[in-house]
Amino acid sequence: MHKKKSLIQYEMRTMSWFLLAGVLAALFFCFVLYMELLDWHDYAYWNSEMTGTVFGSNLSNALEMGTLLAIPCLAIMAIVQFGDTHRRKTQEYFHSLPFTKRERIVVKMAVGYIILTVTSLVSLIGVLILRNIFIPYIYKAIAVNPAYQVIFGNETVWHTVRSMCMLWLVLLAVYSIMIFVHTIVSKGIPASIIGIGITATPIWFWAVVRVLMSREGFDAADETVQAWNRISNYFGVLTAMGYGTRTAFAGGNSSGSDVVTAEVIYYDNFWILCLICLVIIAVCSALSYILAGQMDMARGSILVQKRPARIFLGAGISVCFGCAAGGFFCYWFFNELIFVPAVIVALVTAVILYMICQKIFRLALR
Repeated sequence: MHKKKSLIQYEMRTMSWFLLAGVLAALFFCFVLYMELLDWHDYAYWNSEMTGTVFGSNLSNALEMGTLLAIPCLAIMAIVQFGDTHRRKTQEYFHSLPFTKRERIVVKMAVGYIILTVTSLVSLIGVLILRNIFIPYIYKAIAVNPAYQVIFGNETVWHTVRSMCMLWLVLLAVYSIMIFVHTIVSKGIPASIIGIGITATPIWFWAVVRVLMSREGFDAADETVQAWNRISNYFGVLTAMGYGTRTAFAGGNSSGSDVVTAEVIYYDNFWILCLICLVIIAVCSALSYILAGQMDMARGSILVQKRPARIFLGAGISVCFGCAAGGFFCYWFFNELIFVPAVIVALVTAVILYMICQKIFRLALR
């Protein structure tokens, strides 16, 4: 028990500044949201026509921006936390201590998750305080809107709490990916770059799909288009695409007159997005724990030590960016999607990228 306590204390000392930074980041997030709501309040004072889910929309926008900014911050946090596992001298020193690699990875995961949980809790408390301050003015401003019942239904405490819960799970999922990558990659900065790539590259693929659908003249109300948009949210849950779907709602009063359009946020995919994050956390944590005891120091000169990991990373990068290259090539030269040229360019790009990735992942770093 004494040695585990010492290991926890060591990790907490290393990461204490990130705990403070997380709390300050949460307070800054709340300050930005406060300024946005204050701008809305000033606008509402001089304008009587207010429609839409005001607090939910501002919170969603703040969460999207905050998540995108958090990804590189988590990458830096992982570099610092795993710095002792990537340096040969500290590796040899820790091998002389009565700690196994798996014990160390478990403690690192626990400390990282605690920091992100504290950050999320501070953010939640601040957001609930802001909601309590501004929600009376929001209700008053939209009470005359014919669609007020739908808008009120989108401004509940539960909507706020589950949006913040989504932020917490996204942060944990992104950091789980960072932990997994730092377990199989032998250098800190390349590991974080690969971690950012794993988090973001699926968006490249689905962004191409959405661009193709918009260029081909698909109706935004079509069920197929809406299905693809939901799939995009599933794949983009780690890059700020999971905080709600903005939809225009046509509402009117009881007599059927004065029909207006109000922007509301739907959370119909909330539980699926939570499940995706939980699966990512569980899988990455389990793989990190399993692989932590299988790393060979003699192979530390190879950037990615596991051959299956090199194949997986190379294939993912080549497929995502290959599809993007094929799609954009067609629109650059032909301004429409032509199947054969798109497939040829995608395959050529994917093969070249795969070979480059395999060369880089086997790069000697002595």
